[in-house]
Amino acid sequence: MSWRIAQKNEYKDVAAFIIKHECTNLTFSSKLKESNGSYRDFIILINRANPDDSIMEAIMITGHGQLIPVLAAKSRSQKERYERELSGFLTDNAKNIYSIIGTEDSVKTLEAIFTSKPYQVLEYYLMVLPVECFKPAVPFIPAGIHVRKAGTGDADKIFPIQKLYELEEVCLHPKQFNERTCMIHLKMSLSSQLVLYLEKAGTVIAKAQTNARGFHADQIGGVFTLTEKRKSGLASLVMEMLLKEIFSRKEAACLFVKKSNTAAINLYKKLNFNITGGYRIAYYL
Repeated sequence: MSWRIAQKNEYKDVAAFIIKHECTNLTFSSKLKESNGSYRDFIILINRANPDDSIMEAIMITGHGQLIPVLAAKSRSQKERYERELSGFLTDNAKNIYSIIGTEDSVKTLEAIFTSKPYQVLEYYLMVLPVECFKPAVPFIPAGIHVRKAGTGDADKIFPIQKLYELEEVCLHPKQFNERTCMIHLKMSLSSQLVLYLEKAGTVIAKAQTNARGFHADQIGGVFTLTEKRKSGLASLVMEMLLKEIFSRKEAACLFVKKSNTAAINLYKKLNFNITGGYRIAYYL
């Protein structure tokens, strides 16, 4: 094993590695793509068996303490030595951990290395839809409902439903929700992500968007319908329209969904998404 910090001139090697694993961690892929080789706001640890070999594993460490591992599977007999060797390297390069995010096995590997335990762990299913499995339907748009692609000028219109989404699906502690931070993040999304919404009589009633855009795949998030409008096919409609936008440019779409969210899982299965494994976020104090 030969872990070290990736240099800027290794951008193409890192990109080639992550593209092979893109649908298992769009967070890593999108940040790498956005940096365009500058490596601003993060460092990347890479593992090559030998200096001239291709990259086998990588870990992105962001400036605000997020670790994003893409690790190879290990047998039980390999794990103890592997974790001991990687532990020293992470101790030197990951000082203040806020979260570890990625596939279940990769995250658990890093959790085992750190002496401090996460104060909260969220578990999801990772679901993937390749373009060849997408079966677009002729959309039925109920009377009075309009499908819109959002732009930066739509922040005030979308904010009420975005607030509800974050309070229900994102905030670990709803009392800590901050409207100003929510608006800042919303405006950032509107400038860099695909955001579609359904509007009726001037009110946004459902939305879906990308929250990470990689080289050949996009990650979907922020799917939400007003409580009183649920079970009426609106989430399916806005998802269909978003997927058409994604597949006009990309080869795959992925998302992670809470294991307890049966309604969402069933929706995504109807759209031909398949569960490919577990996805995990561990939060640290």
